[in-house]
Amino acid sequence: MTYFFDENISYRHANMLRALREEVVHISKARGFRRSDPDTVWMPKVAAEGWIAVTLDVSIQRVAVERLVRAKAGLRVIFLAEGFRNKPFFEQAKFLVNHWEALKKATERAKPGECFRVTVRGRVEPVMFKGGR
Repeated sequence: MTYFFDENISYRHANMLRALREEVVHISKARGFRRSDPDTVWMPKVAAEGWIAVTLDVSIQRVAVERLVRAKAGLRVIFLAEGFRNKPFFEQAKFLVNHWEALKKATERAKPGECFRVTVRGRVEPVMFKGGR
């Protein structure tokens, strides 16, 4: 399973996980993607690749057009814990390493369109949207 990191997560975190032999790509390094791509552009591409998006961008679940694009594409998404963005870089890295196995285990059988949230304690929970996933 390949995990696609959105631009709101440092490419250095993707590099760190790749160094640990994890299948991770970052939008800035993935062929056919640009860091400036709007969510509505990269989401269908990531879904078509069969990858799971990892992001801090809650607009994907709150903005109607982004929710529609995500749902139509069947994109699987992991939303990292609120507050991740405000942690120092090293604390972010520790959070990812400490909770990566749980994240992988929870998403290994994820169906198209399923989304998950990683809590501050590292618990991976399904995200339910109004009217279903």
